[in-house]
Amino acid sequence: MYKALAFKELRETAWIGGLVVAAMLLVVLEQMGWHLFERRWLVPAPLPAGIVLSDPIPFVHRGLADGLAVIGICGALALGFRQVLGESIRGTWVFLLHRPAPRQALILTKIAVGAGLLFAASAVPVFVLAVWAATPGTHASPFDWRMTVYPLGVCLAATSLYLAAFLCSLRSAPWHGSRYLPLIAAALVMGWVYVTAWWPLTGWVVALVSDVVYLAAILNAAQTREYS
Repeated sequence: MYKALAFKELRETAWIGGLVVAAMLLVVLEQMGWHLFERRWLVPAPLPAGIVLSDPIPFVHRGLADGLAVIGICGALALGFRQVLGESIRGTWVFLLHRPAPRQALILTKIAVGAGLLFAASAVPVFVLAVWAATPGTHASPFDWRMTVYPLGVCLAATSLYLAAFLCSLRSAPWHGSRYLPLIAAALVMGWVYVTAWWPLTGWVVALVSDVVYLAAILNAAQTREYS
C-alpha cells in the first residue's frame, strides 16, 4: 500500500523535480565556466587593455548559493502546495485516508516522497559539480569536499520550506489570516542557512531542528483536521 502511494506521489510531482534539476544544471554549467548568463560571446576580441575574463571558482562563487536558494524556494513551495492542495481540489482525501493504515503513516509517505524528491533534485547537480571540481585538469582552482557542506545545507533548508508549504495547505486556518505563519518561520531558516556560509554546520543543525518541528506540527494537523 505504501509503495503504491509513493509511486502515485512520484508520478504526480516528478515534473516539479525535473524542473528543479534542469534549472540547477544551468547553475552548475555556469560554475563550470560555460558563462550561460554573462554573454561572453558579445565581448570583442582581442579584449581591451586591463580587462580579464576569469572563470568562477566552483563552490566559492556566490552564483551557486544564489541559484540553490532561488530554485530551492520555488521547488519547495510548488511541491508542498501541490501535494496537499491537489488532494483537496480533487476531493480524494477521504478515499486516501480511509485505507487500512495509520493516517500518520500515509502522511509521512507523502512527505518522504516530496522531501526526498526536492533534496535529490537540488543535491544531485551539486554532487555532479563536486565530482567535476575534484577531477584534475578541469579548473585552475583548489577544491576540498568540505566545500560542499554549505550548498548541501541550503538544499536541506529548502526542505523546511517544503514542509512549511505542506503545513500551510493542511491547516484549517483561513487563507487570508494566520495560515501563512509557518512560511515565515521557514523563510527565516532559509535566510539563516544562506547567510552563515562561514559556519555551515550551524545551518544543518537549524534546518534539521526546523524539519523535526514541522513534521510534528504536520502530523498533529493531519490528526485533528476534518476531511471532506
